[in-house]
Amino acid sequence: MSARASTCSLRACSGAPADPTGCTTTSGDGCYYPYGDTFAGTKCNGKDFSASTDAPVATGSIATCKSPDGPFDLSGNLKEWTNDPQWLSGGPPAPPDGYKGRGGAYDSAYPGLRCDFTFAVAPPSFSFPNLGFRCCSDTPP
Repeated sequence: MSARASTCSLRACSGAPADPTGCTTTSGDGCYYPYGDTFAGTKCNGKDFSASTDAPVATGSIATCKSPDGPFDLSGNLKEWTNDPQWLSGGPPAPPDGYKGRGGAYDSAYPGLRCDFTFAVAPPSFSFPNLGFRCCSDTPP
């Protein structure tokens, strides 16, 4: 996972508040979903988006699935690896057992389309057809 992010001179995002993902874990702040606090199945590429779409679409191709801070597809399209380590027992300094995957994919139903939805903890070698990753930069565009 992190090797893929390093090839584009970026890093894998984490769920930490300092990351510019535009989504939060607090309902009522306007960012529970990329487009606001209330679920709307036709805003992002999830199970309710379209009867004819059962696959990922090009990132940024759905204008309604954009957060106020600019990132597209933080909900739906593909679930995303994060750089959030998880220990199933013990903790640092031992290596983590895996990393968190967040968000929902084209085949996810509500409520799995929240930005902060953690769907799995898995080792970096894990792959799944609806799982991608999001690169973050410490330098503003």
